[in-house]
Amino acid sequence: TLAGASNVTYQLQLDEVATFTSPDTFTTGTDVTTFTLGSPLAEGRIYWRVRAVNNLNGVAGLWSATLNVTVDTTAPTAVPLPVAPIDRSSTTLRRPTFSWGAVAGATRYRFSLYSGDDCLNSLGTMPPQATLSYIPTLADQLDLDTTYCWQVAAGDAADNWGPASGLSRLFITSTAVAAPGRPTPI
Repeated sequence: TLAGASNVTYQLQLDEVATFTSPDTFTTGTDVTTFTLGSPLAEGRIYWRVRAVNNLNGVAGLWSATLNVTVDTTAPTAVPLPVAPIDRSSTTLRRPTFSWGAVAGATRYRFSLYSGDDCLNSLGTMPPQATLSYIPTLADQLDLDTTYCWQVAAGDAADNWGPASGLSRLFITSTAVAAPGRPTPI
């Protein structure tokens, strides 16, 4: 929206180059201070400027300062790889560390947790975070003898979200789990 005077039209220029070497130029109606493009902008940085044209004598004013906007509608395409706990493992820890691998182009991650063997009971999605791990708080520690499922999605700075990882399962047990390959004392 432009702050306008009366009996003027406005010229708006858009270009991918700050020097406006081959701009798209649009003209508003008389005394109209808004403009809506007919099609979406291309991905990337778009520079824009505006000037008023006096309808009485056809004289154009100076161009405004050049402004820019970055158009980003592309989400990260890679899926975060769950690292720990290993899928279908068990632990007695009620506050395990969930971790995953980084995704190129991602600036934050959204962790989701479910309970039940069928993974249908959503316990919530944590607010997006920049870290590659999540540890439940003391207030949110996990219940014993319960199966949990988790997944994570990667997002970018423009709030575009890629697909979530597949569900990984974890069983929180009240019984101590012997480490693989170690003999259990009798």
